[in-house]
Amino acid sequence: MPDYLGLGMSPGIHPYQHAESQATASIDIMRVCRTICENENRPLNDQLFIMGYSQGGHAVMATHRKIQEEFGNEFTVTASAPGSGPYDLSVSQFEMVASFEPYSEPGYLPFLIQSYQHVYGNLYDSIQQIYVPPYDETLPPLLDGSVGMWEINQAMPAVPRDIIQPAYADMFFSDTLHPAYLALKANDVYEWIPEAPVLFNYCRSDEQVTYLNTLVAADYMTNAGAPSIEVVERDSVLNHFQCAQPAILFSKLWFDGMANFCGEDNTSVDDSKDKTRISIYPNPNSNGVMNFDNPAPVAVRITDLLGRQLLPTTKVKTNGVLDISGLRPGIVLVEMYLNDEMSTQRLVIQ
Repeated sequence: MPDYLGLGMSPGIHPYQHAESQATASIDIMRVCRTICENENRPLNDQLFIMGYSQGGHAVMATHRKIQEEFGNEFTVTASAPGSGPYDLSVSQFEMVASFEPYSEPGYLPFLIQSYQHVYGNLYDSIQQIYVPPYDETLPPLLDGSVGMWEINQAMPAVPRDIIQPAYADMFFSDTLHPAYLALKANDVYEWIPEAPVLFNYCRSDEQVTYLNTLVAADYMTNAGAPSIEVVERDSVLNHFQCAQPAILFSKLWFDGMANFCGEDNTSVDDSKDKTRISIYPNPNSNGVMNFDNPAPVAVRITDLLGRQLLPTTKVKTNGVLDISGLRPGIVLVEMYLNDEMSTQRLVIQ
């Protein structure tokens, strides 16, 4: 989980949607993690999975590309799973944000303008050249990283392009060599050929990042000869925020199918120590029936990852089964009580 430049305690302006800095921040944190593992004698298996959503999806593509093209002697990507990212910034995403229609997060536009002016230095000579009053005075103080997105959105018009000087907009839309267009084009992240598998996730009703970003990126890579590109529409009605959960969850399950786990099951190292006394299978589970390998009758309760009960406590006989067909896909916790002992195991439901 990289700390992008300018966020958190990092000083200075955050170069929002700047592919290069997102990639270098991600690679830097990987190096740090590798060093920590070496210092603590924690062996690694050399598999590398990269996943992100929204801006993180854009960062996944930038990072995967940079590793493949420049750091293949240091890291090898096993697979990546970008979700709902603005991969086609210069066309698909920009047409969504810069249209004459209202946009749900209008504050993205001034953040992007500030970012590319900071990085490239040639989008405008003065703030008045690009912003109409009063936005030339009201917006810049809100973009120092101390103000929440809600407040910035409230300071914006519903149609983001209404902050732009008409003369500047005319020059931009009439010149494919305009510095602002070249900055957007430089941060498109799909015109390359991944050697490792890529899983694209999106939702068609995404109101913040148009699904066309995904289709354009996947089509380009597939037609260019990328060996393994998968595209999954997770839902047709979920919005951008709602789409994140299934995109992230099912990307993790996709990674699990390729991962070389340290143990023999899919439970993590912090599961209860006595988990070997009772085993559950299959895991992941897609048939709606959970089988138990238990030496004696056991009481079973199933919760979500926040501890909310999904199935009440049920008695399961020795080497019995439990109907879980009513549970939705996801990761759940299976609590098992045997005499005075309790063990908890994670179960992946597909």
